[in-house]
Amino acid sequence: MRYGGYRRNPARNDIVIALVCLPLYFAAVGRYGLRVLAALAISIAVGLLTEVIASKIRKKELPGTGFVCWILIPLVLPPVFPLWMLGASVFFGTVIGVAFFGGYGNHLASPVALGWTFAALSYSKAFGFGWSLPFPDVITGYSRYAASVLTIDHPIIFLEAQRSVTLTDLLYGNVPQTPGMAVPALVIGCGLLLYLLKAVDVRSSLIFLGTVIGLSIAGEWIMPGVFGDPYMVLTGNLLLAGFFVFPDRRTAPRTKGGRYVTALLAGIIAFLIRSFSTFPCGVFFAVIFANVFSPIIDEGFIRVKYGRPDDGKNTKNGMVVKGCCR
Repeated sequence: MRYGGYRRNPARNDIVIALVCLPLYFAAVGRYGLRVLAALAISIAVGLLTEVIASKIRKKELPGTGFVCWILIPLVLPPVFPLWMLGASVFFGTVIGVAFFGGYGNHLASPVALGWTFAALSYSKAFGFGWSLPFPDVITGYSRYAASVLTIDHPIIFLEAQRSVTLTDLLYGNVPQTPGMAVPALVIGCGLLLYLLKAVDVRSSLIFLGTVIGLSIAGEWIMPGVFGDPYMVLTGNLLLAGFFVFPDRRTAPRTKGGRYVTALLAGIIAFLIRSFSTFPCGVFFAVIFANVFSPIIDEGFIRVKYGRPDDGKNTKNGMVVKGCCR
């Protein structure tokens, strides 16, 4: 079925995204220890239980589960973020992002972005000191529970002070990262695989990431030292958000123009947050902003194309012409 200019097959896409996450977990456990698997187990248990209870309260059959969101949330939070706080964040993202709007598929904003935001704002101290140094390879973590804890607020702050960090170090994960970014080169490869399998809205993803990267390069060229090294786009959750979260077709606008404008807007906001806010990598704030405003942007494009039902452009003998949309 075609809708809004691109194929929608949510169940198939969810399975593809979940499978593509498997290599990320393999690298995450190897770099940050078996604790990553404990976080995944808690995330799935809390998310599933929350959705089941919500469906019982609504007295409606569970239409589908947000298992992709439960898989992604542990990948975007700090490696040693307290597990009970992670569970609370999954609960918040599932209740506010999914259950409140009638179930998975009806949600207004990404539960992953909402869960991350809840964790960052509600448990800011634990979030700031939830980072750890990675193990030297992707095998050591399978014999350890967790890596050494860093006493820093965020890896981006740590890396900005390290002049010896090379592009190779960033690509292969030899620096502190979120579990999902244990090996950024692998994230890029998995993202391209999602493109090939058409499991996400490819153009939205490319515009979003391209905007952030383009502005970072331009900012460094115009005002060196003010916007940070463009290589910093390989840190934080930017790639995970750009490949796995933002181009989710359930929260993307329906119109082609709406998707382009929303992606451009989200990219600009993500760049500004990374450059000037107190959150070194608040990319999920930009995702939530874009998700919330995408229906309004959609409305604008629909009205431009069809006009208002009551402005005389789409009426005939006092009747609204079939196919006109509000």
